Amino acid sequence: STNLMVERIRFWSAQMTEPRYFLALVPKPPTHPETALILNHGWFDRPEDLLKYLHLDQVYGTLLDRGELRPTILVVPDVRFKSLRHLRSDQFPAPDYLTLVAEEVVGIVSHRYGIPLERGRWAIGGFSFGGYMSLDIARRYPRRFASVSVISGLFDSKWTFWSPPPLVSNKSEGCESNETVVAPGPAPNLFLACGTQDWLFAAMRTLHSRLERIGIPSEWV
Repeated sequence: STNLMVERIRFWSAQMTEPRYFLALVPKPPTHPETALILNHGWFDRPEDLLKYLHLDQVYGTLLDRGELRPTILVVPDVRFKSLRHLRSDQFPAPDYLTLVAEEVVGIVSHRYGIPLERGRWAIGGFSFGGYMSLDIARRYPRRFASVSVISGLFDSKWTFWSPPPLVSNKSEGCESNETVVAPGPAPNLFLACGTQDWLFAAMRTLHSRLERIGIPSEWV
């Protein structure tokens, strides 16, 4: 796209004790985005696949040209892990993606692109495993993300959400504990979507119904 820069940012992850990277789709000057959306890929994907197969950069650039979206930094972190078994939300001290995405990636993006750490400036979402991650991160960091989108994702039936009032951890907002609790904070804007022929449709419908029962609104497509 002529109106976007695609940057590949490498960094050392203290959480993973290895080098990691993310892709950033950045609107070119004179545009100065003041918001960021973290988009998490699926289990079998890599960040570049969203450009190669979903043409994320072309779609986003076209929508920017049409004025249909406000300019934002689109961030696609590398969330490939060696074993799903170690990424369950109730693992102790916490699944690796919590700190990797919500603290390390967010911190670098905030510093590099000048996005303040105000809740209203940050959103997170993803599909499949990326949707699972995004929902877990958003419930654990309710004061960081104003919205979360889950596309054809899944969730853990043991999870607690933002209502009724959550248990309060005596640790950081990330709640690095083997209990599935969330830190105090408001529910984000929620967008849930899944095709009716998708094998995860039943899980997504269950998630939507459960949130409805506890009084958490969401847009369900």
